[in-house]
Amino acid sequence: MVCLENVARKVTAEIVTEQLRSAGYWAVAYFINSSSFGIPQSRCRLYVLGIDPRQCDILDPPDQWVKWLEDISAECTVHKPGFGSLMLEEADSYIQDALSKLRKRQATEDEVKESLKTGRTWPKCWEKHEAARKQLSERLGVKVPSGPKLFDEFANDWSKTLPAREQDILYLHLWAKLVKFGEDNKERLPCLLRAHRLWHTKKGRVITGRELLRGQGYPKTIKTGAEDGSWVVPDPWHTSSVSFEVLSSCGSIAVRL
Repeated sequence: MVCLENVARKVTAEIVTEQLRSAGYWAVAYFINSSSFGIPQSRCRLYVLGIDPRQCDILDPPDQWVKWLEDISAECTVHKPGFGSLMLEEADSYIQDALSKLRKRQATEDEVKESLKTGRTWPKCWEKHEAARKQLSERLGVKVPSGPKLFDEFANDWSKTLPAREQDILYLHLWAKLVKFGEDNKERLPCLLRAHRLWHTKKGRVITGRELLRGQGYPKTIKTGAEDGSWVVPDPWHTSSVSFEVLSSCGSIAVRL
């Protein structure tokens, strides 16, 4: 049995399945999106399954496999977790340690406000931000507050650790979304900062590296320390509240061969 995964390209599926079939395998290609299986991200991938009928018997018809995938997807879509469900609690030691490290590079509030007001440490980019303010004012029909005023309205312990330029990006985003969509929506809107960092608006903080890994399906905690140097995963984590019995049926294809 062969199971291959790659980016979702039709031409790749055609080439791989053709090669497998020419080698005597029964082969089929599936295009599967992780969002259909309780994962809070859209990530479509190609999966190619090949089976050599000369070496094993197929107990269930291949058409049934598609039905299994559809059943699992239907069950998973009942539970649609947001990315916040992947994030650790604020009191978690890992999160507190991350915040502590960021605070070591944090400028004083007066320094940040001065930088937001004059662009002292980022003059060229500050000019672009001022142009963006003007465009937002024209588009929304409301004058955009100054950087220091937005700081007073939106700053928190996490945002204060960001460089002034990133804070201005964040506060402009939060203000514009609040004006456009209203109070009810402001906590559910994402924000992309510089250096491809993500800010989770509802949680009010940067998404950490470990949490981004959880979005890829990694366990909740991965620890090392065993005497033999092996990996220890004490707390296996699932992305939704779908029952283990339903999720485990994903493996029934291999078990039934």
